[in-house]
Amino acid sequence: MNLPRSVTALMLMLLFSAHATAQVSSSAPAPVSRWGKWGYVNDRLKRVLPLEYDFAGPFSEGLAYVKVGEKWGYINEKGEAVVPPQFEDARTFSQGRAAVMKGGKWGYIDKSGQMVIEPRFDSASVFVEGRAAVQAGDWRGYIAPSGKILFGGGFEDVGTFTDGLAYVRKGGEWQYVDASGAGLKGVAEEPNKFQVAFFSERLTPVFLYKKLGYMDEVGELVIKPQFDGGGIFSEGLAPVKVGDLWGFIDATGRTVIRPQFESAGAFGDGLAPVKVRGKWGYVNKSGATVIEPRFASARPFFEGRAAVRVNGKWGQIDLAGKEILTPQFDDLGFMGDGLIPFKLVGKWGYSDGEGKVVVRERFDDAGAFSEGLAPVRVGDTPAVRGKYGYADKTGALKIAARFDEAGPFSEGLAPVRQGDLWGYVDKAGELVVQPKLRRAGHFYRGQALVSLGRENAYIDPRGNVLRRLWNSATFPDLNLSSLTVEGQITGTTADTRGDLIVDVLLESTPEGARAYLVPRLFWEDNGEGALLNDESKLADFRVSEGLTNRPTERKEQVFFAVFFREGRKAALICDVKSLNRVNKCAATQGDWR
Repeated sequence: MNLPRSVTALMLMLLFSAHATAQVSSSAPAPVSRWGKWGYVNDRLKRVLPLEYDFAGPFSEGLAYVKVGEKWGYINEKGEAVVPPQFEDARTFSQGRAAVMKGGKWGYIDKSGQMVIEPRFDSASVFVEGRAAVQAGDWRGYIAPSGKILFGGGFEDVGTFTDGLAYVRKGGEWQYVDASGAGLKGVAEEPNKFQVAFFSERLTPVFLYKKLGYMDEVGELVIKPQFDGGGIFSEGLAPVKVGDLWGFIDATGRTVIRPQFESAGAFGDGLAPVKVRGKWGYVNKSGATVIEPRFASARPFFEGRAAVRVNGKWGQIDLAGKEILTPQFDDLGFMGDGLIPFKLVGKWGYSDGEGKVVVRERFDDAGAFSEGLAPVRVGDTPAVRGKYGYADKTGALKIAARFDEAGPFSEGLAPVRQGDLWGYVDKAGELVVQPKLRRAGHFYRGQALVSLGRENAYIDPRGNVLRRLWNSATFPDLNLSSLTVEGQITGTTADTRGDLIVDVLLESTPEGARAYLVPRLFWEDNGEGALLNDESKLADFRVSEGLTNRPTERKEQVFFAVFFREGRKAALICDVKSLNRVNKCAATQGDWR
């Protein structure tokens, strides 16, 4: 379904709650990766600790985990090894404790490196509000900083605490528990079943320097970036790409189904779409084929239905692979509030589960219904793209089409874009959060993940920042393919696999110079101006005059534009984030030497 990025991405973005988290310092050095090694830079992007680690995490409570060879330890902000590398994995400090892996099990150390909770867990979270979520075999529950078990058992999944509540999965349903372990309102009782099915997992994918890993609800990297692609967690498993093949991992990062598929999607109703020899079928959680590959495309099951494409048309099958909706549509979306978006002859409408048309095809684009409304686009012409508004189940526009993109409603608010910026609209069509965000996710338990430009944060329904996240990690757009079809994450034209695409116009007067866009750290680490005497060292950064469209890591926003022409040379600083809308770095007559 060719939905707008917002409709698909924001329906599927995993957002979690947590006002409290490990105290990652925004003023401390930030990790950065270059040429396969990690070091640290300050807030002016100047290197302050050398590129000598195989991986480096954020500073929290004065310490950061680093990887040297195959072992993990901790350093302070001076780069001194406080806890020598000795662990198989490590996480950030929180409330004086850090989870570390030794002998294949997780335990906790204090800031001196002393093991205060012996390794015995298969997974372990950071401490929040004096509790950490842990797993040992089939047992899941919570422990205190002393290692004392507080409560647990009978859970299929456990999350971290926020404001005295945590959400857990029990008997296949999500519910909240308080600090004593007493169950409260079940998440599964909430009206938006689609949201419950695909939003309530605890892990969300992030990209760090072109590798994908997974972050938990308090911003902790619980599965280190190591994959070449991946999808969302659903029903406890996520599709990941290793090299050219796809498999599935569990929430600990353990491979459950080895990489063997050409592509893979998310689990739904116990089955996941996979691609084998160019055709799509479905496997169960053991990797066994349940529905033989025979479809041109396939999407995950939801409430016993999955969309499949046969001979260029989309229909639906049941869990046995039996056709329940004859392939007849040019595209199909997910059912929401009992209606399915469909496309015929270039227009979108809505049908019921039997294929009966409820709203005739009249929209230029259409998303799934959520909370009684669906984002739709109207007004397309051959030269101009139309605008998005919101329709009710009769097809009537309840919120006028005036947005450039629009996402689904969640907890009474929907993300909308006007120009380049996002805000939130309520069901009356009023902008309750003015457009000021670079990206905007859906609300879940009273907060939404957004991009403020150079950093990500959670906001409340009034737009107030609740907490900021470590901004070296980027949150890829999760479009329809991340849940379905190809099972992978793709970014926007400005954010591809965690990279910022730098569109900088390089010009020289006179024209005809050889141009290079050189990252500031490379410039500083390799003799700065001395590079003008050895053009060959800049070969990796050669660009043509004009838009460079050069992929670069998010923190790498300061460059030196270097030009060579007829024995003369010029170099000038090129700070992408401070350029004007023309995005131009130009060498004039006075810059040549």
